[in-house]
Amino acid sequence: MPPLTFLHPSALAGLSAAALPFLIHLFNRKKLARIPFSDLTFLKELQKERMRRVRLRQILALILRTLAVFFVMLALARPALKGALSEVVGARANTAMAVLVDVSYSMGFRTDQGKALERAKERILEMSGLIGEGDEAFLIPFARFPEVPDASMRVGTQWNEAVEELTTSWEGTDIRRAVEAGLDVLSRSEKSHKELFLMTDGTTHGWEGCRKARAEETPDQGQASCFFVSLGDWPRDNIGVETLELPEQLFGAGRTMSLGWRVRNYGDRALKDGTTLLYAGGRRVHQELFDVDSGATTALSAQVSPEKEGPFSGYVAVEEDRLPADDRRYFSVRVPGALRALIVKHRDEDVFFLRRALNPFGRESEQKSAPQSRKARKEPPTRFRGEGIGMTITEARAERFASENLKGQDLVILVNVPRLSTAMVRALGEYAARGGGVWIVLGKDVDTRFYNHTLLPELIPLTLRSPVGNARDRSAVRSFGEMDFEHPVLKDLGEKDRMTSPRFYVTYNVDARPEVRPVVRYRDGGIALAEARRGRGKVMLLTTGGTLEWGDFPRKGLFVPLVQRVARYLGTGLDQDRYLVGDDVVRNPDSISGRGAVVVENPLGDRVAIEPSETPEGLAWSVERVAVPGIWRLFAGDAEVDRFAVNVDPKESDLRAVTKQTIRDAFGGHPFEVIGAQASLEETVLRSRYGRELWKACLFLALALLMVEMWVARTGKGQVEENEQ
Repeated sequence: MPPLTFLHPSALAGLSAAALPFLIHLFNRKKLARIPFSDLTFLKELQKERMRRVRLRQILALILRTLAVFFVMLALARPALKGALSEVVGARANTAMAVLVDVSYSMGFRTDQGKALERAKERILEMSGLIGEGDEAFLIPFARFPEVPDASMRVGTQWNEAVEELTTSWEGTDIRRAVEAGLDVLSRSEKSHKELFLMTDGTTHGWEGCRKARAEETPDQGQASCFFVSLGDWPRDNIGVETLELPEQLFGAGRTMSLGWRVRNYGDRALKDGTTLLYAGGRRVHQELFDVDSGATTALSAQVSPEKEGPFSGYVAVEEDRLPADDRRYFSVRVPGALRALIVKHRDEDVFFLRRALNPFGRESEQKSAPQSRKARKEPPTRFRGEGIGMTITEARAERFASENLKGQDLVILVNVPRLSTAMVRALGEYAARGGGVWIVLGKDVDTRFYNHTLLPELIPLTLRSPVGNARDRSAVRSFGEMDFEHPVLKDLGEKDRMTSPRFYVTYNVDARPEVRPVVRYRDGGIALAEARRGRGKVMLLTTGGTLEWGDFPRKGLFVPLVQRVARYLGTGLDQDRYLVGDDVVRNPDSISGRGAVVVENPLGDRVAIEPSETPEGLAWSVERVAVPGIWRLFAGDAEVDRFAVNVDPKESDLRAVTKQTIRDAFGGHPFEVIGAQASLEETVLRSRYGRELWKACLFLALALLMVEMWVARTGKGQVEENEQ
C-alpha cells in the first residue's frame, strides 16, 4: 500500500463526528407498543420477512451516512499519498531550506508592478508557512558571488527583516556558483529533507557552465528538492551602452582624441531618435540622436581634446529606461606629458640619429654634427605631422643593462643589442606585459641565434632570417612599399602620394606569426616595421638599422616624425583595464613613492585606507571587489595619484528568458520543479513534500455516498409505508 500522510493532522480529531449518525439513530429509535389482535400467524411471518429487509436497508443507510461524514472530516485533514517510503520519512522529518535570491542589477528592472526584486521579496515572504519548528532556513542573496549566512534564521521578525533589507547590487549573475553554494549549505545540514529555492528574473546571463558542473563536479551532497520560482513575465525592453572603446591612437594635451561606443537594443521594439551623451573632463562635450533596431547595435563616436596632461575621465550615457544600471559606461585615461625613454645601445654611433629624432631640441653643436648631403637638402619638401614630444632620455650599455633600469620608464629601445642575459630578457617580457613599450632596432652586431631562441619568443613572435643586402655594394636596395595608414603611427602622418621612400642597403627578412601586425612592408612584400601585443604592452621591431651604413633613412624627412610617433605610440599606451563590478583591482602607479598612506575613494565619495603589498613589479595597492561603477580615485595625502574606471557587466543587460532545460541543468540532476508566478508557492511545495493530496477525492466520495444513502433511505421508507398499509 502506498503510504498515507496528512497535511493537517490536527483535523483528524474531527473523525469522531462520523459517530453522529449512529448516535442519532440510537436516540431516535421508537419503542413499539404491543396491541392484542386476532391470531393471524401467516401474516406475522410475512411481516417479519419484510421488516428484516427494511432493517437491512436502514443499517446500510446508517453506514453510508457515517462514511460520508467520515470522508468529509478526512478531507479537512488533507490526506496525501507518496510513492516511496523514504520520501515520506523525509517529508515528515524536519526540513533544511536554502533560498537563493538574485540581487544582480537586472533585478532592478522596473516592471509595471515594481522592481523585479520586490516581487521576489513577496514570494519569499510567502514561504513563512513552510518553515516550522525545528526546520532550518538559509536566506542566501547572490549576484556574482553568494553571501552565505553563518547560521539559519528563525521565522518571524528575523526572517522578515532580512528579506526587507535585500537590495540590488551592481554586479552580474553567476547562477552556477550560487547553486553550488546552496547545495553545499544543505549538505552540511543534519536534516534529512532538503529543499533549494532559486528566485531570479530568469535572464540568460549567468547560467554558463551549469551542464559542465553536473557532468564533472557533482559533489556528494545528497538529494535535495529544487524549485525555480518564477517572478512573472513582463515586457523586457532595454537599451544599454554595450562597449566603450578608445582606439589605439596618438594623443596628448591639446590633441584630439577619439572615442567610440556601441549601444544595443535588447528589446523587441525598434528605437527611434534615442539620445546619447558624452561627458569628459567634468562637462558635456557631445550629444547625438540615434536609431537602433530590435536586437541590433549601433556604433557611435566622438572626439574630445584633453586640455592638460594627467588623468582624464568621463562617461557616455543613453536616456534612462526601465533598467538604469546599464545606461552609462565610464572611461579613464592618463594624458601623457614628457615621456621617459631608455635607450639600450651597443655603440654610441648606433643611436646618434635616433637620439636626435627623439630629442630634436638638443644642443646646437650636436645637431650640426649630423651629416647632411646636398641631395637630401634638395629633396622636394613634404610636410609630415610630428609630435613635438618632450622626452627624457636615459642611455645604457647593453652589457650593463639591469632590471633596475626599467623602473619608471615609459619606453625601452634596444638598438643593435648583440645579447642580453636570460634574466634581463625575462624582465623585459614582464615590463612589456605590465604595459611598457619595447622597440627593437636591428643592426650588424645582433646575434640571430640569440634573438630567435631567447629574445623574440619573449617579446614578439617573429623569426629572423639571414640579412639581405650589403652595406658596401648598394646595387640591390629595398624601399618602403605597402603602408598601413590605419595604424596610429601612420594615420594622418602626411600625404601618401608625395612620400619619398628611403633606400635600405641592408635589411632582415622575417617570418611572422598571424598575431603580428605588419605596419610597413618593403616593395617586395617583406616586413619593415611590425607590431605585436605582449600582455598590456606593445612591442615593435624595425628590420633594419638606424645608421647611414644601412640606408639613407635618417636623412629622409619621414625619419623624425616616424621615430617620434613610434616612441609616443609605444610609450603612451591607453590604460584600458576593463574592470567590472566585483573585480579585485590592483594598481601600482609610479607616482606613489614609499609606503605612505594611500586612500581609495569610490564614486559615491566614500574613502577607505589601503595598504601596499610586495609584487614582482614593486609595491602595489589592492582594492578588493569594487562594488560601484564609476571613476575610482587613489590619493596619497591630498594629491590624486591614480584613477580607474569600473563598469557593469554588459552581459547582464540581455533580459531574454532562459530555457527550462538550462534551468534543469543548473540543479545538477537533483529533483526539479518550476513554480509558476501565479501558482501557490506553499501548496506546490507541500505537494512536492507529501505527494498528491486526496481531499478532493474524499469530498467527491462523501457526495457519492450521500446520494446512494438518499436512494436507499427513500426505498426503505416506501417499503415501510407499504407495510403499514
